[in-house]
Amino acid sequence: MELEGEISPSSLELANLNYLDLSFNYFPQAIPKFIGSLGKLRHLNLSSCFGGLIPHSLRNLSNLQFLDLSGNSVLYKNLDWVYSLQSLEYLDLSFADLQKATTCNYLEGRIPRAIGSLISLSDLDLSNNLLQGEFPDSMGNLTHLSYLDLSHNQLQGEFPRSSNQLNESLVQGNLRLPNLEVLDVSENKFSGQHLDLGSNHLEGLISEAHLLNLSKLRALDLSFNSNLTLRIRSFWNPPFQLSGLMLAQCKLGPHFPKWLQNQQELEIYGVLPNLSSKRHLLIMDLSSNEFNGSLPLLPQDVSAMFLSGNKFSGTIANLCNFTSYYALDLSDNLFFTEISQYCFIYLMSQTYLNLANNKFSGEIPNSVDYCCNARDRDSILPRDPGRHSRSNRKSKINTVTKT
Repeated sequence: MELEGEISPSSLELANLNYLDLSFNYFPQAIPKFIGSLGKLRHLNLSSCFGGLIPHSLRNLSNLQFLDLSGNSVLYKNLDWVYSLQSLEYLDLSFADLQKATTCNYLEGRIPRAIGSLISLSDLDLSNNLLQGEFPDSMGNLTHLSYLDLSHNQLQGEFPRSSNQLNESLVQGNLRLPNLEVLDVSENKFSGQHLDLGSNHLEGLISEAHLLNLSKLRALDLSFNSNLTLRIRSFWNPPFQLSGLMLAQCKLGPHFPKWLQNQQELEIYGVLPNLSSKRHLLIMDLSSNEFNGSLPLLPQDVSAMFLSGNKFSGTIANLCNFTSYYALDLSDNLFFTEISQYCFIYLMSQTYLNLANNKFSGEIPNSVDYCCNARDRDSILPRDPGRHSRSNRKSKINTVTKT
């Protein structure tokens, strides 16, 4: 049953009240000022029941942890009264109820920097308003946020970059929300070149629909969100050209994303996983990217590996027992290791071997009989025209498998 009528000031007698829920009723009046005198309130839900101005007396509710004023035809003017509520954990100021309101008012203007002072917030919903301007970097203070909904506003500018370092969370342009589980910024006017949501707790599905309007996007970081799935149709042609893409620990499979083939400026980087289970892999070309760390365990039946132009380091001992490959290119990396004569014997038996521009050490065997079949790379593999130079091979990840 829906309650209606006016609320009497006699409610002041409820001085010890700590929970008040009047949601989804109809009171043809502004929110009563005396509610701000109920100083022990911890939970206040006035969703979809009032109109008029929000009384600034609500700022006196210093013990308030839950506040829901959504769906009201109230006039917010600004959020100055909210910043005294330092105990708030849940705040919902989402859209006005268009069916009950004769004059609907939305929260408008910029999201104030002072929103970052509500450091206990775990749930914040400012959706379906007329908020404008840029995303305030002070929101990086809200490290307890698990739910953030800013959808259906007019926010614009560049979405802030996240930070993996706690002491960088206040740096302009950085955002670190380590407990974030739900983020909705749809139906806004965000632009800019960087979208960085890495190292959060995001989950759900990302499709091309989420990226369709980001024509100026240059860098995308969704890494270390282990429950986040990217499901992009193979024939999709992105409207942007990325120079940076971080998807570590996201769910991408089962096939390599074909839409990356159109990213001409992209350099893939990160640490390679264990590849030893990739059976029937004949040729592997990961050259001219930004892969780093040690070489992973590799497939035993691979015939040619081109890993040049990366930042690999550590040992290459796991390559010394391979007997199936005939081409190996480790040039232009950061290897700083000694190669044993035993390993040299295997390496120098290749048809093509390139170890240039590293810091390998060791004694080369006296015999050079192993080199008698050496040939250059272009003579052993059919290469596409124009891909001989390093710059032209950027972002190309090719594999050939046995049929």
